[in-house]
Amino acid sequence: MRRELLAWIACPLCRRDLTVQPFESSGDHVTEGLLRCGCGAAYPIVGSIPRLLAEAFQDRPAFVRKHQAALRARMPKNLVDFDKALVEDVSTTKVAYGNWWKKMQRDQSYHLDNEAIFEARTGVPPSELAGKLVFDAGCGGGRFLPTYVAAGAKAVLAMDLSTACEMAADHAAAHPNVHVIQGNLLMPPVKTGTFDHTVTFGVLMITPDPQRGFRELAHTVKVGGRLSIYVYERPMTKWDDPLPPDLAWYGFGPLRGAVSNLPHPLLEAFCRGLWAKRRFAEGIRRLGFRRIADVIARVPPDAYKPMENAAFNVVRNYDMYACKYTFLHSVEEVLEWYREEGYNDVVVTPYRVAATGTRFAEAGEPLRVKLHRKASVEEIESRGVRVDPADGPPTDRSEPATLRQVL
Repeated sequence: MRRELLAWIACPLCRRDLTVQPFESSGDHVTEGLLRCGCGAAYPIVGSIPRLLAEAFQDRPAFVRKHQAALRARMPKNLVDFDKALVEDVSTTKVAYGNWWKKMQRDQSYHLDNEAIFEARTGVPPSELAGKLVFDAGCGGGRFLPTYVAAGAKAVLAMDLSTACEMAADHAAAHPNVHVIQGNLLMPPVKTGTFDHTVTFGVLMITPDPQRGFRELAHTVKVGGRLSIYVYERPMTKWDDPLPPDLAWYGFGPLRGAVSNLPHPLLEAFCRGLWAKRRFAEGIRRLGFRRIADVIARVPPDAYKPMENAAFNVVRNYDMYACKYTFLHSVEEVLEWYREEGYNDVVVTPYRVAATGTRFAEAGEPLRVKLHRKASVEEIESRGVRVDPADGPPTDRSEPATLRQVL
């Protein structure tokens, strides 16, 4: 980590300033050390990444053994004493998303048209990030970091709960204005009212308490700044739907809970089986048996996208089943979150549910909303984003890929 990062990060337990105790460093760059807080907590810096989790020492026994003398001299209060219930509640997600990025996604998302995807989700052209301080909460492997850099962001802080933050750090290494930390967005280790634009894509709904996560991130934005989120939409039941989407989703919650605890190889095999099941259902549909195909497709639910290749569909299924929690949200619910935290001028983009709001010094009434008509992925793609072949990975990595593969 670079020492300038101290201007933005804080103790996740009390939000006080942190000081650095370097063990290994080169100039202004600390590769291994401790971040200490006046409340008595401390957090290891491992592989140049501040591990700002209350349970960080439990995750890094090798670090504890290597630096036990320094730790004994001033024992961190969170060495053994931390909120074990919260840690346990997010442990499945932390492991799953480390596997998702390192073993499943790998580099697939980096070759997509992420500038177009950012604008489709936020309603904000990336060029408006120029000169801004950006916080990417739940950055995964850092797929949007090049977008922020290319847009001219003044500085970027990227955070992830899982070890995918190490992939993000690799991608950020060439950019001195990009900083990466490991942290929990339910206890974000950053100072209040700091960022011009906070972004969280596809993360809140897999936490134990999405609204709490929203509230915590809402406080990271300075007055006049923006908060952009993307969460999974709660599907509406149509009058002719043979199996209501909500029933299909919640009826298999116990299955999802059991599958999320499988070892990674079995979980991956299950997700491949869902892809094969859906391909069978679509074959039935082509024969004219639509209602039968609908039931097969939804039992158990999957995350099928017809224009995506097999690899992307398997990754989507993994995303759907790997976590202990996966909540669905309506536009109305998301708008209420923004209102309660003093945001206004909320833009709801054509892709659901993705929104951006502006923080005001005082809550205003009524809530001003720019609600775009909901658009299909086909309509979004028609705005100029290239579509890749459905039967295999992109053959020309220099060409932008399809929004369909990630939206």
